[in-house]
Amino acid sequence: MRIHACLGFLMSLLICSMAHAAVPAATSADIAWFEGSWATAPADVEGYETILPEPPDCQRVVQIERLSPTAIRRVSTLKDGSVHAVDFEVKQFGANFPWWPVHDVGMALVAKRLDDQRFVLASTGEMGRADWNRGLQHIRCSSRP
Repeated sequence: MRIHACLGFLMSLLICSMAHAAVPAATSADIAWFEGSWATAPADVEGYETILPEPPDCQRVVQIERLSPTAIRRVSTLKDGSVHAVDFEVKQFGANFPWWPVHDVGMALVAKRLDDQRFVLASTGEMGRADWNRGLQHIRCSSRP
């Protein structure tokens, strides 16, 4: 019985590793699109009215910078004033962009572009499905580089 459990665990690790390697990296143009300063707000939820400030509050922004052709750093200031930075490898999966934490530090996220100036960043559940209803909308504060 233990052997079957161990084999099952090892097989699931192998499948996860293969899936991780099979998702292509985002293009350089995709990485460039995410660069910049972003205001944040709750994501739109179907059936509910979302009221956002007009223009977006760009006093306290999230900064996204390119680290390499396929990696970014997302830097935010927390309510206590401390700075939180996480590095991600950005992939492309259909119309979405999975953000995988570098060195497995942090949580895997998924980004979905809404238009030229906005995207939603959502956490993923056990099966890797994005929770768009609890996502964080990002609204561009400055022009693209």
